[in-house]
Amino acid sequence: MSQPAPVAVEEFHLARARSLAVLGRAAPVAGVGVLAVVACSALLPTGAARTVALSVAWTVAVIGLLLTGVAAVRTARPPVLVRVDAAGMRVRVLRGAGPRRIAWADVRSVRREPLSPGWCVVVELGDGRRSVVPEGLVDEGGAGLVRVLRARLDAAHGQRRL
Repeated sequence: MSQPAPVAVEEFHLARARSLAVLGRAAPVAGVGVLAVVACSALLPTGAARTVALSVAWTVAVIGLLLTGVAAVRTARPPVLVRVDAAGMRVRVLRGAGPRRIAWADVRSVRREPLSPGWCVVVELGDGRRSVVPEGLVDEGGAGLVRVLRARLDAAHGQRRL
């Protein structure tokens, strides 16, 4: 029984839980900022103190609203973390993960490994470098990423799993 042909390009996205965590922190900040603007406008008499308090309150409100908006967009459309195609893989968004572009000819192994941030997908290259993607950051799950990477690596080397 033959395996189905791999999809031309497969994308793995940043976990929505990360964006939801930012959203959960930013929304109260925005609320407090808006509340402070209303309170300062209603309670403080005109003058320098009111101007300073309103400036600070507006700044907090705007920053909170911007963070809330960005987190909401990233939750609705999470950015691509790993992009896999016939030529190789590309790691995006993630800093410090190792090489960003990797050709299948350069890959020695793909495995799951427990590291300091938890379980990670480790792509080891022939020259000793490695690319590390924490499984907790992959919305589709680390096991799915490993399965796709191994299938692509096998196909690139003309092998197939039995």
